[in-house]
Amino acid sequence: MISIREALTIKYGHIIHDHCGRTLKVNNYSIVYEKGLPTSVEFGCRDIYTNESFTYSYGEIYLEFDDLSDETKLFLTWLRKNENCTYLHTEDIESLKQAFMSGFNAGLSYKLQQSSQEQLQK
Repeated sequence: MISIREALTIKYGHIIHDHCGRTLKVNNYSIVYEKGLPTSVEFGCRDIYTNESFTYSYGEIYLEFDDLSDETKLFLTWLRKNENCTYLHTEDIESLKQAFMSGFNAGLSYKLQQSSQEQLQK
């Protein structure tokens, strides 16, 4: 959920969050380079409340909920309410996110189109 550029700013001890809403403290990180450019960043973390260990790729975390787009906030809120989604793999969550975002955008476009047509009829 963050870019690789943002991931490179995260260091040991930083607080980050995952899609389930866990608050995590970074214990370690590794950066993979290809031809001198960073291609991947992984973080070893501990949940600050349960002390469980987790490993995340940079695309699976975010820094602050308030910094996310409205549609991403809605997706995460929906995902967290659905207990069946708690233990899904990253690829499955990404597929759900794409479907959610497509539906969100289609619904918004439809609503705007309907509002425009109603205004024209008045």
